[in-house]
Amino acid sequence: MRAIFTRLFIAAIFTAFFVQCEAQAQTCNGALGDPVIDQDFGAGANPGPPLPQGTTTMQYVTSSCPNDGQYTILNALVDSNNCHPYTWFNVPTDHTGNKNGYMMLVNASYEPSIFFTDVANGLCPNTTYEFSAYILNLNYISLITANYSQPNITFTIEGATGGGILATDTTGTIQPTTYNQGPVWVKYGVFFTTPADVSSIRLVMTNNAPGGNGNDFMMDDITFRACGPIIQDGFSSVAGVKSTRLCQGGNATYVLKTQVVGDNTPVFQWQASSSTSPWTDIPGATADSLVVPFTNAQPNVYQYRLGVANGSSISNVGCRVYSTPLTVTVNPLPVVPPFPDQTICESYPLQLTATGGTSYTWTGPGISPTSQNPLVINNATPANDGIYTVVAVSDSGCTGPPVSVKVKVIPKVVAAIKDT
Repeated sequence: MRAIFTRLFIAAIFTAFFVQCEAQAQTCNGALGDPVIDQDFGAGANPGPPLPQGTTTMQYVTSSCPNDGQYTILNALVDSNNCHPYTWFNVPTDHTGNKNGYMMLVNASYEPSIFFTDVANGLCPNTTYEFSAYILNLNYISLITANYSQPNITFTIEGATGGGILATDTTGTIQPTTYNQGPVWVKYGVFFTTPADVSSIRLVMTNNAPGGNGNDFMMDDITFRACGPIIQDGFSSVAGVKSTRLCQGGNATYVLKTQVVGDNTPVFQWQASSSTSPWTDIPGATADSLVVPFTNAQPNVYQYRLGVANGSSISNVGCRVYSTPLTVTVNPLPVVPPFPDQTICESYPLQLTATGGTSYTWTGPGISPTSQNPLVINNATPANDGIYTVVAVSDSGCTGPPVSVKVKVIPKVVAAIKDT
C-alpha cells in the first residue's frame, strides 16, 4: 500500500511538469465545412469488427486487453484493471459520449512504426482542409521509470495519386493525466491545401515512440473538413444574438446578417434545416443576408447557415465552409386539458385544478383574477355560479388559449312553515 501511495505522489509531481509542456494541436481558426470524411469506427456491441485490410499493420484481437503490437475496436473499456492494473484508465464511452460508439484501442508495437493508413476520396481541388483526430493517452501515471514511453504520433498527408507530401505534423508527447483527472480526449490536426489536380489523399499515422512500457492510446473521429475564412453572423447584425424564440402561431420576420473576414470575393449559398429535415440549399439565397418570415409559426427548431465557396464552385457542398447556425425555436403553446362541468352545493368548497403549463391565471364570477392553482373557494355561494376561465403560460413564456369550465352552485334548501 505504501508503494502505491509513493507512486501516486510521484505522479502528482510529474503531472505539474507535463501540463506546462503540453503541445498545442493545429486546428482551424476560421469556418469549417461539414466532414467530407468522418471515420468514427461505427457503433455496436463489443467488440467491433476489424479495420479494412491494408488500414493497419497491427494485429486485430477481440480482447479488450490487446498486447503490444495489437489493437481492438471497442465501445467501452471497463475492465482495464483485469489486464493493466494501476496503468490503464477505464473509458466508458467514445469521444462523443455515444455509449455504443466504437473507438480504436492501440497497444503500440515494440518498435516505432506506421500503424494506420487511409485514403480519402472526393476532396475538392485548390481547397484548404483541416485533418483532425481525437486521441486519448490510455495510461495514467502509476509508475515512473526511465523507459516509460508516451504516445507520440506523426500525421502525414500525401496525394494518393501524386502531388507528394502535402502536410506533416507531430503531436509531440501526448502527456498522461492522473487517475483523479481521468482520461482526456485531445484533438490533434494539421492543415493542407489540395493542388489543382488532386482530389484524393492518403493519411499516414506513424507512432514515433516504442511500446512495451506505456504508449497505449485510444483514437476516435478522424475527419477531413474544409477550412476557410472567419464568418461572423447574427440576427439583425453580425454582432447580434445567435438564437431567438417564437410561440406557436406567432408571426415574425427576421433578418440574418453575415460578414466574411479574409476573403475579398466570397460566393454565398444559404441553407436551412429543422429538427425534422436535413440541411438544404435555399433557392436564390446567395447574398450575405437572408430575410426569414414566419406566419402562423409551427413548433420546431429552425436553423439557418451561410455556405461560402472555399477554392471551388459553390455548387459542390464538399468544398464549402459554413457559418455558425442561427436558430429560431418555435415553442408549442401549453395545452390545458378540458374540464367537465362542475355541480356543487352552496357552502361546499369549489376546487378547480389546471395542468399543462407552469403558471396560470383564473378568472370567474365573484373572484378577482388570480394565479392560484388549484383555484379554491372554500364556501361557494350562488354568486360563484357561472363560467370560470384559465389561461396557462409555459416554461418558454408562451400563452395558451383560454379554457373554460361551467360551475353550477345549488342554493341551500330553506325550510318553511306554512300556516293552516
